[in-house]
Amino acid sequence: MVYAFSQSCWAWCYEEAVCCLYSPLNVCLASGDLHKRDFHHYINQWGHFLIAFPQAYDIVLESLEDQQEDVQAAILERRNFITQELQWHASFIQECDLDSTAETTQHSVTVKYVNFLLATASGNQDMVHLEIPTPAEKLKIAAHVLSAITPCVRVSATLAKLIKPLTRRNKRPRRFNMWIDRYSSDEFEALTVQTEGLLDWLSNSLTDEERKVLGEVYHQAMKLEVEFFYSRLSVPTKLIPVSLLHNREEEHLLLFSVFDFACTAVDSLQGLEQMTLSSAKEKSIVGLPPRPGRRPRPGNTHLQMSRADLQKAWDAIVVFDKREMDKWLLKILAIPIAVGFDYDGLCKVLEQLSVIRENRISRIIETGVLKGLSLSRMQLAGTRMNLYYGCVNFFEKVFRNEALNASVHVISCWCEDLMRSALPGESDKLNLNGNEFDYETGEVTRRMVLSPSAKFSYFNDAIQKYEREHGKPHATVYIGYSVEDLLCLLNADIGIVFGSDQCIRDVGGWFGVRFVPLFEGTVAKQREFFESGYSSDCEWKGPPGTLYTVSNWLDIHALILGCWSLMNPNLYLWVSLSLLE
Repeated sequence: MVYAFSQSCWAWCYEEAVCCLYSPLNVCLASGDLHKRDFHHYINQWGHFLIAFPQAYDIVLESLEDQQEDVQAAILERRNFITQELQWHASFIQECDLDSTAETTQHSVTVKYVNFLLATASGNQDMVHLEIPTPAEKLKIAAHVLSAITPCVRVSATLAKLIKPLTRRNKRPRRFNMWIDRYSSDEFEALTVQTEGLLDWLSNSLTDEERKVLGEVYHQAMKLEVEFFYSRLSVPTKLIPVSLLHNREEEHLLLFSVFDFACTAVDSLQGLEQMTLSSAKEKSIVGLPPRPGRRPRPGNTHLQMSRADLQKAWDAIVVFDKREMDKWLLKILAIPIAVGFDYDGLCKVLEQLSVIRENRISRIIETGVLKGLSLSRMQLAGTRMNLYYGCVNFFEKVFRNEALNASVHVISCWCEDLMRSALPGESDKLNLNGNEFDYETGEVTRRMVLSPSAKFSYFNDAIQKYEREHGKPHATVYIGYSVEDLLCLLNADIGIVFGSDQCIRDVGGWFGVRFVPLFEGTVAKQREFFESGYSSDCEWKGPPGTLYTVSNWLDIHALILGCWSLMNPNLYLWVSLSLLE
């Protein structure tokens, strides 16, 4: 599929967009908890943004006097739209009885964006350190201006549409309704699409290298949008970002994540299956005696097992596992559905699942399908694992963030050698927890098994070990995927379900577990914090039986780290201090 230029830029900058969504300002706006001073600041600074748009368009129109009339008309149409938007902005301030003169000075972040936009329109390459085309190349300058404006318009429309459904339960001022309704409207979306369409049209005649520079302008504008949304908050939220509110001197942050289907897009056992099958395939001569003077390798079953037999053995494991899982699920259906959250009932059925999962490893060992798998092939299986975008980057940013005193534990049923090969970069700093593997015999040491009870035991042991060694308070985040993670997820301060596995939702829902999208849950917690009168004990933990769902690592990144990874450390420190003022 070929995407339009504006769509490609938006996809490239989606991380910045998610950071904007999870900014304290937007979370408080969605919860109805945005302080009046902050709302006034936001509205007035947005007005300064809008005033800069027609100024930039005017510079472009002046340079297009001798150029194509259709380009002039398109730019003028965009300018007229901004003029209408400024009129609406003025009427909004008047109708909501806001003080338009209370904040006439531009915030430093607003100044940066305005200067960036006007410098782009003037072809001032020193402003953004980009290779801006010369003023004589009129259409290119117009394209650059549209590339600097479009992300500002697109992010406003997108965030408003995401926020609006979450505001129905708010007892918020009417002005909040008016603002969100305006930017979530079909009219504003249509105007945004038209702006993107103009950018696409102007980019069509550019070379690949010129479009690359155009994309960098778009990206720079999005980074300035992030700074804008994190620029000020009079009453700080106690919830986000976790890295900012977490006191590294007094607390330790324990981050847990499963490896399969949270870090990886596939089961690591499938990777091992492919390695063993390819190993058997390479040994095309099967059953021949060893060469004179050479003893056969102990336990290397693949020298005796054909590839076809090995495939049958793997298929039998899969079929047996599915049959056992189906039986377990049928037993659950015989239990009356819970009224409210039934933790004890859930624990009982998960005990039965633990027995099934623990027997699974025994069956794999007994079939001999892993015998003869070498360390090099185990590591190769790891390098071939398809990791989710943002996973490794998140771990690396956690270790680089000086605002956190954190440790990261990655859990898998399988070999640590495989995980270490799959998670490059900061893998030496991760606590990787999986079974040990004997490459001679194919035996698995049951240090970690894929069962609810085993994972929960490890989770508790890690917490108790920290308490014995440090004796400080701690916060826990657990990122899981499957029904085997339910006990850990429900006992963590923040339990995050990654992906779309239906089994965990069906089983959890049967016993009253609520699954809430992470941003929606963040807004609900902020609303709870607001309604409690900003009680100091209103934190992430609770209510019982609530888990948060995500489909990518960007939401997790935004919740834990906020905008830290998108800024240099000095700038992040400035933004952090402004949030806590």
